[in-house]
Amino acid sequence: MNAGAHGREIKDVLISACVVDANGGFYSLNVTQLGYAYRQCSLPKDWTFVSAKFQGMEKPTTEIQTRMQLMLKCREKTQPVKERTAGCTFANPVEKSPAWKLIQDAGCQGKQEGGAEVSKKHCNFLINFNSATAEELESLGEAVQSQVYATSGVALRWEIERIGVKLDKGN
Repeated sequence: MNAGAHGREIKDVLISACVVDANGGFYSLNVTQLGYAYRQCSLPKDWTFVSAKFQGMEKPTTEIQTRMQLMLKCREKTQPVKERTAGCTFANPVEKSPAWKLIQDAGCQGKQEGGAEVSKKHCNFLINFNSATAEELESLGEAVQSQVYATSGVALRWEIERIGVKLDKGN
């Protein structure tokens, strides 16, 4: 995916990446060939990134450290960094408010399912506060999607890459 924060995305600093396809084929691709867009990459889901080359910026060490500290402090104030979470749950829709605002306006902040909870600090984070199962986290996310759609007409798209399969409860 094309992760980002503070106005920058991976595609802004990536030069190239080495990937392996599902058949074991190895490719070295430049950033254009990866087809990056907001929180997505055009490569097939079953391709695996094995390395990447990034373009850094030369700055004095103290300037870099100061900027990193400011970013970390900002993140600590606004996000549940000390909680068990996979990061932002839903991608921001382009046509409307940020995902967190839609979730908050839909009344989902603090909503729980089993050991999973929509964060009270930043409601685009699902928290595993009490040994939540993957099923509880996913079910809570789906409930949030439904409630947001019902109140705003916006269909939230998962930003977290979910893997695995749902179990048939009849077995």
